[in-house]
Amino acid sequence: MPDERKEDKLTRWLTVAQVLKLVPVSRRALLYMEKIGRFPKSYYLTPQRHYWRESDITAWQKSVPAEARFAKRGRPKGSRNRKKR
Repeated sequence: MPDERKEDKLTRWLTVAQVLKLVPVSRRALLYMEKIGRFPKSYYLTPQRHYWRESDITAWQKSVPAEARFAKRGRPKGSRNRKKR
């Protein structure tokens, strides 16, 4: 029984690829959301390698409504089908 308690306290670290499977956005969007504070902070366990705590990701998923997490932004006005002069 004491071993089970230790396992609960262990932190599981996720790589960028694993996070992208849970949060369907691009890698660039993920890092941008982190930069502006809309996504949990990543940590460097090895040089040049981002890792996130699984507990942080699941807490973020529970705190943000699904519509906000996966909202499609669309194109800015006037970016396509401009009238040629």
